[in-house]
Amino acid sequence: MSRANSLVRSGYVAAVVIVGLVAVSLSILEIRSNPPATDWLVLVALTILAGCFNVKLPSLPANLSVSETFIFTAVLLFGPAAGTLTVLVDALVVSFWTKNTRRTAGRFLFNVTAPAISIRIAAEVFFAVSGLTPGSVGDAEIGRLPIPVLTLAVVYFLVNTALIAIAIRSNGGQIPFGQWRRNLPAVSINYLLGGSIAIFMVATTPATYTLLARAALQRDRAPGTEAP
Repeated sequence: MSRANSLVRSGYVAAVVIVGLVAVSLSILEIRSNPPATDWLVLVALTILAGCFNVKLPSLPANLSVSETFIFTAVLLFGPAAGTLTVLVDALVVSFWTKNTRRTAGRFLFNVTAPAISIRIAAEVFFAVSGLTPGSVGDAEIGRLPIPVLTLAVVYFLVNTALIAIAIRSNGGQIPFGQWRRNLPAVSINYLLGGSIAIFMVATTPATYTLLARAALQRDRAPGTEAP
């Protein structure tokens, strides 16, 4: 890698990390000033459980996991701040289980802050599109949720993918469009299914958390991670 490319990559990673830390810090302040219900901690626990069992996609810095379900549910029920901190916990768990992600401080910080940026942006878009406010989604008519939730999933996927793609390109690598196209159906189903189940969880009682935790263990068997 040339010195110029190295500087570009370092600058880009630093920018993502700084923005991500700002998003996380603001989310912590919001949670402290307006603490969510204890049900959020149940979602965080389920996210940790799901994050331990991911399926690595071949030749891509991405993985499939049921944790998106709980991340989306956290956004719907408790707002952008809760969703941001939930995805941060998920990223920390995935990074812990993956040696490559922990190889350098920059890679580790990138992989835990990029998802925080992505879900924060996606959550803000969700509430803008739905016209709802944090805490009111559970009382809304279910018919109002599919399009905004679809938007939430799509924006989260696109922003996260873009951040990773730019990191790969700034590192002097070629963006693996071919592999992404081949894995797009599986990734799309993963995100759309996560959004659909999130709607179901919003519409039902917290007792469904236990059932989905069991489903997470049955669905995910192999460890994997995201890396720039």
